[in-house]
Amino acid sequence: MSDHNSSMLQVEKRHSPVDASLQDLTMAQERPSLETQKEDVRSVVAASEAPQQTPQELVKSVRRSAMDLLARREYSTVELQRKLLVKFSAYEIIDQELTRLTCQGLLSDERFAEAYSRYRSGAGFGPSRILLELRQKGVKDELSKRAIKKGGFDWYRLVKFAKEKKFGSELPTESKEKARQVRFLQYRGFTTDQIAELYPS
Repeated sequence: MSDHNSSMLQVEKRHSPVDASLQDLTMAQERPSLETQKEDVRSVVAASEAPQQTPQELVKSVRRSAMDLLARREYSTVELQRKLLVKFSAYEIIDQELTRLTCQGLLSDERFAEAYSRYRSGAGFGPSRILLELRQKGVKDELSKRAIKKGGFDWYRLVKFAKEKKFGSELPTESKEKARQVRFLQYRGFTTDQIAELYPS
């Protein structure tokens, strides 16, 4: 091949339309579009110019959120506090509003404990499990025990219901199966005495 033809071939390779298209595509991917750049600038400006709430407005927002939650169901004080802290980083204001709601009778650990006890006992859980769950929700044991006692629940009927729903009405004939059922009912929170009533010796 002549030197002239060789030089022409090298020029064609350097300026191949395929190579040029790939180069343009790569540059386009690496460089954000003008519209994207404008949108990023607008977002930064909007965030910097967003109005900050005054203390009075923050108090109103915290109370409004608390009232919205309480309108749906009862909450314990600790449970409601946790919910509000996720949305607002204003511990003192939240604490003040929770105290205010309690004084107004809109927030009550006692009322929550009673409602929660009814709900969980109806779902087949015993007093020990209910007490543990209320403790996890920030309710004092003394208050929880009083609420459970006030409910006047028929624990024998409830433990029988839980057992039959899971295992049927027939009593186990083998000790291994009986032990399995007992473990389940203990996990559900029923006491040894309540469970023993189901299995006559």
